[in-house]
Amino acid sequence: MILETLFVLAIVLYWFAEGVTEGYTWASSKHRNENKLIHPNDKHNGIMDYHGWRLLENIGIWGAIAIAYFLITPFKTAALLGVGAWLVGIFCYESA
Repeated sequence: MILETLFVLAIVLYWFAEGVTEGYTWASSKHRNENKLIHPNDKHNGIMDYHGWRLLENIGIWGAIAIAYFLITPFKTAALLGVGAWLVGIFCYESA
């Protein structure tokens, strides 16, 4: 149960960070300066810079891959876990 939870959290981390960086990429300059999650390298207004969020994307995807390697579940359970995590992750992506 712990590995399954970590797997879902890793996927959600990936999708949330992906949504943050994707939103920042396509934002206007006005929205970039007002962004609450990414600061434009001058330490105001956001949690961390763009590259910090990209690092979280990589940690999320590689964490999910590593954890999936150790999951010993029936195919149906693994498929449902993957689809569920993907749907929750897409929600986080769109919300970010």
